Amino acid sequence: MIETVWLYISASTKKCSCYVSGDPHYYTADDQVIHFMGTCKYILSTNKPGSNLTYFAVEVKNEHRYNTIVSYTRMVDLKLKGVTVRLLPRNKILVNSIQVNLPLEDFLGFSAHFSAGVITITTKWGLYLTFDGDHRVHLVLPGRFANELTGICGDCNGMRDDFKTKAGEDVSNRKNKYAIIGDSYQVCDDSDKPEKCVSQQPEDNCSPTQVKGCDILSSNLFKTCVDKIGQEKLNRHLESCKFDVCAYLKQPKLQSVLCKTLESMADECEDAGIFIDWRKTAKCVCDKPVDVVFLMEASAIGKLQFEEIKSFATSFLDFFTLSLYSVGLRFLTFWGNSYTYIHSTSSDDPEQVLETAKLLPYHNQSFTSLHTALWFMNSYRTRFNFRYPLKSHTSVVLFVGSKLNYEALTKERLKTLNKFGFNIYIVGIGENADEKQLQNIIGQTNTSNLMLVKSFYDLNKAKAEILKKTCSGHCDLQLIPATMKQIHARMEENVSTKIPPSFVNVLRIILADFVLKVNEEEYTLPVVKFEEFEAYYAVGWITVKTEWGLTVKYDGNQRVTVSLPISFANKLTGICGDCNGKQDDLRTKAGRDVSSLTDKDSLIANSYQVAGDSNEECNATSVVNIKCNSTEMQRCNIIHSSIFTSCVQTLGQELANRFFESCQSDVCSSTDSVNTEILFCKSIEAFVTECERAGVPISWRGVARCRVSLTKKEVGEEIIK
Repeated sequence: MIETVWLYISASTKKCSCYVSGDPHYYTADDQVIHFMGTCKYILSTNKPGSNLTYFAVEVKNEHRYNTIVSYTRMVDLKLKGVTVRLLPRNKILVNSIQVNLPLEDFLGFSAHFSAGVITITTKWGLYLTFDGDHRVHLVLPGRFANELTGICGDCNGMRDDFKTKAGEDVSNRKNKYAIIGDSYQVCDDSDKPEKCVSQQPEDNCSPTQVKGCDILSSNLFKTCVDKIGQEKLNRHLESCKFDVCAYLKQPKLQSVLCKTLESMADECEDAGIFIDWRKTAKCVCDKPVDVVFLMEASAIGKLQFEEIKSFATSFLDFFTLSLYSVGLRFLTFWGNSYTYIHSTSSDDPEQVLETAKLLPYHNQSFTSLHTALWFMNSYRTRFNFRYPLKSHTSVVLFVGSKLNYEALTKERLKTLNKFGFNIYIVGIGENADEKQLQNIIGQTNTSNLMLVKSFYDLNKAKAEILKKTCSGHCDLQLIPATMKQIHARMEENVSTKIPPSFVNVLRIILADFVLKVNEEEYTLPVVKFEEFEAYYAVGWITVKTEWGLTVKYDGNQRVTVSLPISFANKLTGICGDCNGKQDDLRTKAGRDVSSLTDKDSLIANSYQVAGDSNEECNATSVVNIKCNSTEMQRCNIIHSSIFTSCVQTLGQELANRFFESCQSDVCSSTDSVNTEILFCKSIEAFVTECERAGVPISWRGVARCRVSLTKKEVGEEIIK
């Protein structure tokens, strides 16, 4: 009797924990690993038949990713009594098929929140479930569920006997045991992306040399963690790592797969309370630029705290591959609501960025605030965003102080920056940070972007959370450590294409208010690695890219460019032509040659008209017999002037002539001087864009007398002056 009571207590105090990661590896509640690559939907864990405990079921849907051999978790379903919670990529959550916003508190028997790139579901009776939207799933259940469970995660009976099918057959000695186990738990695929079910078990026949990248797990880097979690758990991660590396040997995604495995180990270390700075050593730093802003009220800190901020900033940068990009530095200072340049320089050496940050001196005379910081970032966006290809900006604002001034205006500025791609984290430092006010400013849908730390010495906790989100997205680096002298480190990625641009006013799925519609569903930019495309807003352009080589860009106003792989040559149709290498594009959709007709432009365009989805009435016109006076001709001649010589030499005279003709067509068709000015500047801007895409930046606005983003009213005022 005593023995029975003792066993009951032991089972009740130990929780049943199951972890899924990679492609995928199922770490069962009894410390065994199942490597199962099926692409169907499967039971991860649920009650055994006849169990009297609270009902639940966790099901996972896998998908092929990177290659057709292995799979990753795409979707997680949690089924409770009368409720189904579905977790999808991009942190999307559905409750009974209806999309909801987080956080949810005590909602239909569960709570849910999003933090550090992970959605977490909890119940009052002890269930804990997380999904990062990419590949990692973690399920924890109270100890009373021991030996009451079934599913790929096992039964949590305290014995290493999980290599069994749903029917209880022991397949531990079978060569394809993992596939047999996984297939036995297959359920109906009611996911958002069903595909033909495949289950296979890749051969693990790699030599130790081929999988030596996994040795980092056994190195001193993870020693403190292994001492805490135990050698057995390390061995599980080593086994998974070697399995993954072997499956992706000699493939482009090998390093990415290795990093996912190491990330899983680092997560387990963090769960045990040990933070490992592993990314740089493992060469798993972010291969995209990141935009990080450090601004705070200098009068609220001392010299020692300022040194902590610099250490935090420079160590943060160490997680990113700065060498891939050109780096420029700008030093700025704040005086109230204004800022001035102190020094400006540039460098291709990323180490100089870090060294300059480390040498920043402490000054306590200057000051700023969250309101001023957001004002500066918005000013930075409008002043500096035009020549450089920025993607999403992950911006970190360190805030020290008590109650904020200008709360409503600060909130509005934050919303504006979010609209233009700034993903802003606010880190409140110290006991005086007003959590309620900061939450109101950052908004209900971004509560995970607010972090509170007790002191400057706890900043590493915030860094770990931000890195989890940042390293999986697109970014651009901007570093502005706090106080008087600050640094701005910009990186740009050279982009070029030989496909000439085309110009229209409306693009069907891309809207001028920087929102993307996919199958009539709106998505706020950036959209990173969604389905087969990614989309982001940068430098005044919305860009959509696919994995197979299509790039579509739209400035929300007039300019559109479409780029396709050369394999599409002579396989295209549309106003842009067939790309057959011949100048025979003045044809209708039916192939009729209209090159000699005066209204050829409208004939061609009208032949490609499709059913409209806007409320505007279609009207097709063609500009013919253009007669320009000498002044108008002279304005467009800037394209042939010396300012564009280097660009014309790069692009070729023929392409320059086409832009010149377009400029004439636009300017000469205008009915008043205000429109003429706007159309002229837009035409030249289009040519400048093509020059910059070819790697030839042009300083042209002053010579052409074209201000940035002129409105019709502003142009009229300029003409009057």
